[in-house]
Amino acid sequence: MSILLTAFYPVGGIRTYIRYIYGSTSFEGEKLTLLAPDEGLKIFLDEHLPKQRIELIKVNGKFDFVITLIKLIVSGEYRIVHSHGFSAGFFTYLATKFSSCIHIMTAHDVFTKRQFLGFKGKLKLKLINYIFSRINYIHTVTADANQN
Repeated sequence: MSILLTAFYPVGGIRTYIRYIYGSTSFEGEKLTLLAPDEGLKIFLDEHLPKQRIELIKVNGKFDFVITLIKLIVSGEYRIVHSHGFSAGFFTYLATKFSSCIHIMTAHDVFTKRQFLGFKGKLKLKLINYIFSRINYIHTVTADANQN
């Protein structure tokens, strides 16, 4: 099975998640591809995961992320796309919208009320609710994220 992983800000909890989950023996023999900005990620993967467990495809910025993601999805190689974080979830939703890929998003953080103040904030909240309600599965990693 080929799984495409996406992360737009691959730091902290996202790296820890990738290390423990995708580093486990459960994923031996699976093809894992991670689309993300490098930001020291290649070194991290080489140090903390079994050799060549995850192929890293480096991107620079939102446009490169989305275009490369669409190309990978159109290739038909991936049936499952696992996004990490809200930004990656948003961009991955846009790229997978017209595909048959299953999209799983892991939420590593929480939203705060301050993020949705005023007219623009309310509009942003509606957009987020709309998009996230269309992602096949949302997985939260903490009780706070789950309640959020």
